[in-house]
Amino acid sequence: MTKLRTIAGSVVRHFVAAANKRAALTYLAVFLGCVSLAGCGWVYMADPVRAWVVDADDGHPLPGVHVVAWWRLKGGLEGGMGMGYVELMETTTDATGQFSFPGWGPRLVLKPGELRDETPTLLFFTPGYRLTGRENYNGVRRADVHMRSDWNDQKIPLQYYRGDLARYAEALSLVRTFTDDIIATDPCQLLEMPRMLFALSEQREAFVRAGINNGPDTLATLDQRIATRSCGSRAGRVREPK
Repeated sequence: MTKLRTIAGSVVRHFVAAANKRAALTYLAVFLGCVSLAGCGWVYMADPVRAWVVDADDGHPLPGVHVVAWWRLKGGLEGGMGMGYVELMETTTDATGQFSFPGWGPRLVLKPGELRDETPTLLFFTPGYRLTGRENYNGVRRADVHMRSDWNDQKIPLQYYRGDLARYAEALSLVRTFTDDIIATDPCQLLEMPRMLFALSEQREAFVRAGINNGPDTLATLDQRIATRSCGSRAGRVREPK
């Protein structure tokens, strides 16, 4: 009942405030559908995200940067365990360094867990630069029905990596925390980020050619790890960014 009252309050606020009455009616329809379901879930929607990626040293725009955005559910006994993903998207920056993601929702989410106000999380990678993540500044409270990114219309700097190759491989190996979580909770979401996985796999193969057995997982490794998850193989699905 507490969850239902919370959802109702959020939906009513957005119903009253919505300038677009069609959107307002959508809010209301989603809520009424929620009421009719046993164990009512959460209702969420997200605004579009647009920003620019630049070099941290001189501010020039960085084209071809792979960007992944995700809205991740959390729950469990202490509330911090990954429980799956409501949405995951991928794009690449254009010649001006700009990227964008469309908005989505309202969406009724019946999976366990809830979104936190840190969402969406943004992850950036292009060869030679540090793997970089950004999320909202809070992260300890349940997200509101209507979510926005603190990084919308901002410039996001990426730092060129100037250390040795072995340390660069170790730094990029941290991305396995993210891919491990996807495989454990929602493995088919890997199919939504082929460009970044391809770029990271190419970087891992470059490390191996240099005698360094560290870094992100290769596509072949990811193939093996999700082969039994009814998602098919990544082989043949991944394309080089155009």
